[in-house]
Formats: sequence, structure tokens, C-alpha cells
Amino acid sequence: MVEILASTNDELTEMKNKNSEATAKNSLLEKLNKEANKQIIMFKTSNEQSSELIETMKLTIDEKENQNQQLASNLSHFQQQCQDLTLLNAKQTKEQEQLKQQLLLEKKNSQNLTKRIEEQQYAIDNLIRQCETLQQEKNQLQSEIERNLQLILEQPPLQVPQDQSMALSKDLEVVDFDSLRPQEKMNYTMKTICHDLIKPPPTQQEATFTVQQVSQNRNHYFLQELMKDRGAQYYVTKDKTKSCFNSLTSLTSRHTNLACFSCHIPNSQQLFQTLQQKPAARARFEHDFKDSVSKSCGKSIDDIAIVKSYLGNNDLVVNYVLADVQKSQNDVIGQIMHQSKQALEAQLQKKLSLIPANMFSVFSLEEGDFDSEFDIKFEGLKLERGRHSGSTKWPYYQPPKGMFRVALNVKDKVFQEDDKIWIESDAKGKEWAVGFHGIRHVDAQGIIGKIAKGGFKQGSAQAYQGDVDLGPNAATLGSHCGDGIYLAPKVEICMGQNFANMCYTRPIEYKGKNYIVLFQCRIKPDRIRVPQGTKGEYYIINNPAHVRPYGLVFKEISKAEANEFIRKL
Repeated sequence: MVEILASTNDELTEMKNKNSEATAKNSLLEKLNKEANKQIIMFKTSNEQSSELIETMKLTIDEKENQNQQLASNLSHFQQQCQDLTLLNAKQTKEQEQLKQQLLLEKKNSQNLTKRIEEQQYAIDNLIRQCETLQQEKNQLQSEIERNLQLILEQPPLQVPQDQSMALSKDLEVVDFDSLRPQEKMNYTMKTICHDLIKPPPTQQEATFTVQQVSQNRNHYFLQELMKDRGAQYYVTKDKTKSCFNSLTSLTSRHTNLACFSCHIPNSQQLFQTLQQKPAARARFEHDFKDSVSKSCGKSIDDIAIVKSYLGNNDLVVNYVLADVQKSQNDVIGQIMHQSKQALEAQLQKKLSLIPANMFSVFSLEEGDFDSEFDIKFEGLKLERGRHSGSTKWPYYQPPKGMFRVALNVKDKVFQEDDKIWIESDAKGKEWAVGFHGIRHVDAQGIIGKIAKGGFKQGSAQAYQGDVDLGPNAATLGSHCGDGIYLAPKVEICMGQNFANMCYTRPIEYKGKNYIVLFQCRIKPDRIRVPQGTKGEYYIINNPAHVRPYGLVFKEISKAEANEFIRKL
């Protein structure tokens, strides 16, 4: 029993222990429940907060999306503004470039205006000096005219017998001459002081003269006109602009002991046909007119020499010289040749006073390389030289007024042609055409001297050798131009006034002054090529032998002009 009790006690004790453990576990469970409830409450609270946070985040996301959309819209607007600004910037850049070009153009115009002002001032200064010189010469000439006129008026009137005027050949028809005044326009080398000083007004009605009337009207003609313009050559013609070339008489015009006459008979007159067809009538006309001049001036017929008498293309020209000395005609002509040379030298010294002394020595050229007889001051005329088809000739554009030509000596040069027709002014189209050539090379001075002495040589720059020939010689020479010498019909083209706006001549500096120097050449008319690419502004001559330089054309320019030439080289 005790054992049972003991066993029961043990069981009770064990149950108590288990009960205690159960109580402890219940207590722990309650704690855990409480803790779980707390966690549940916290979780619920956290969940609620998370829900609120989620809602807040959703609202934030929506707000961000709205902001992104606004930013995208702003970005698009900004990009559009950038494009607009880019276009505006491009427009402003273009306007600035145009403004810059306009400013450059205005600057260039200003420079050109300054250059023109300098040129005008230079021309004005030259004119003032020329006027002063002419005024002095005019005063001297007027004094001489008054003395000579007084001497002439003191001579008794010449009586011409009636039968003398009837004795002239019946072949000599009445000829309508001009008013027998000095021609108003002459070649520069033939121009006299009288033509510069005295410009008689044109007559309202042309005078009609026969050979007899020239003698009978000596008071009208020889006293009033010849003695008024003593020494001036008379060129009796209706063509007031016709120049008298190759006349020795014009070279003696300043000498007081010589008087010069030149008679011109247009081919429209019957007299021209008569004299052309009848040599005897021509000889008689010359004798009778010489006799009439002799009697009209009160001089012996032996004192009157016919220097030159020739039939031109369209007229008859008879040049007379009346000398005061009693010598034979041969002696008179010899005297004329000597005094003509002196007169020419004096005239050239005055005419070339604008050329600096020894200027052309820089080209290694000597006096013998030039022919001063054919030096000329240009008037800017448009003429013709050299026939290329039918009666059509190549144009010859004289250099602008104010430019000079210093003639090269070609008399002693041997060419294939020995008749010198190539250099004539009018040889019925057989004369050669005219062209101009500038030197761009940095050693322009040395090259100019070599060409002047030895002629042209073909260079390496052949820009238009493959061009089609647009000229009239393509049918015989071939369709393409080929290599050759390049020339221009105008000096302005060589000086930069061309389609390429380039200058083909380098300025020469001499003693602090600047000059443009170009070659004036004769070119064989049936060998001229006209390349298509040059717009007709240039010629190509395949064979250098068909290009013959015969003059140096030059002009003084300002420093600004020289710089512009160099810029356009």
C-alpha cells in the first residue's frame, strides 16, 4: 500500500510538475498570443500605413507621369525653338555675309573712286602743264603769224592772165573740195601745234574749187587760211576725219622756211577716174596744180617739190612742199629729208616727255631696238586690220586714250615676206591683224626684252588647246585650236577686264613709279584661232612665226592700281 501511495505520490508530483509546466506553457502561450496580437495590430497598422504609402506613391507616380508629360512637351517646344534659332542663326549668318560682301564692294568702289580721283588729278595736272606749254607756243605762233601776214600783205596782188586759166586740160573736171581748212583730226605723229590751237568754225556751205579757182582765190585761201595757220598741213577732202599717213610733208610743218600742201581727190569725183586711167592727165594735173600753187604764193616753180604722189585705195593724194630757198628740186627734197628728221626728233622729244628717261633700259633694250618714227599716242579708235573672209576684216581696237606706243625696230628684221605688207595700215586686206600680249611672269622685264629682240616662243601654259575653234579659219586649220601663242584684240582684256576677271600683265616698277607694258603685235589673219572657252576674248596662233611684235604699249598707273593688277594675276 505504501508502495502504492508512494507510487501515487510520485504520479501526483509528476502531474504537479506537468501541471506547472502546462501552466508555464499557458502563460507563455498567452504571452505569445499577446505578442502575436501586438504583431497583428502592428502588422495591420503597418499594412494600413503601407496602403497609405502605396496610395501616396501612386499619387506621386501619377504626378511624376504628369511632370514627365509636361517635360516632354517642354522638350518638344524647346527643340522647336532650337530649330527656329538655328534657322534664324543661318539667316543672320547669310545676312552678315551679304553685309560683309556689300562692305567689301563699297570698299572696292571707294578704292576705285580714290583711284579715279588720283587719275583725274594726274590728268588735270598734265592738262594744266600742257595748257601752259600750248599758251606759250600759241603766243609765239601768233607773233610769227602776224609778222608773216604783214610781209605777205605788203606784196603786190598777183594778176593771173585770163588765157592761163583757160589753158588747163579739159580733162580736169570741176572738183568739189572741202572748205580747205586744216583737218580737225590727224594721226598723233602727224599732228601740229596749229591743229591744237586753231579750230576754225565749220562753214555753212562748202566751197567749190577748180584748179583755176585755187589760183584766182589766193586771197580767200592762201592769205586767210594758209597764213593764219602757217605751217599746218592742208588736206583737201570732204572726209574731215581722214588721217594723212606716211607723209614727209607733215614733218616739216614747224619750219618757217617751208610750207606744206596735200591735195586729196575722192574716188567719187570724175577727176579721180580720169587721173587713174590716164597717166598723162595725172602728170599734167600735178604740173598744173604745182604751177598754180607757185603763182598763188609768188614763188618760183623750181622751189616747189612734189614729195609724194600716189593713188590710194579710194583717193589720189599729192603732197607738195614749197621752199623759200632757190635750189633745185633734188636739193629741196634733200633739205626736206634733213629738216624732216630734225623736226621728227624734236616732235618726239616733246611727245615722249611723259616717258621716263632710259625707262626701257630695264628690258635690256638699246636705242637701235626702237623706231621712234612710229611712236604714237593712242586715241581709242576702233579700226580694222587683215581680211579673214570676203571683205570682212579682223577688228583693231586701239588702246584707250592716253596710252602710248613705243615702236620696235622691225625694218632690219628678215621675214619670209620681203614686201612689208604685213605691217601696213591698209593693204587691201593683205595687211596683218593686230593683237596684244601681256607678260604675267615674275621676270616680266627680262622676258619683254627677249621677245622684243627674238620674237615669241610657245609656252607651257595651254589652257584652251583642246577648245573648239569658233573662228572663220577652223574650216582650213581644223576644228580644235591646239597649242600656240595667246593674244587679245583689246589691251583691256590683258589688263583684267575679261570673263575670268584675271590680269594677264604684270606691272613694272621704275624709279618709284608703276607702269603697265604690253606687246602690240601683228598676227597673220588666216592663222587666227578663236577658242570657245574664252568667249571670243582671246586668239590662239599655233606658229610663233605668225606673231610679230612691233611695239610696246605702256601707261603709268598708281600704286593702288598696281596692287590691284598683282592681286588679279
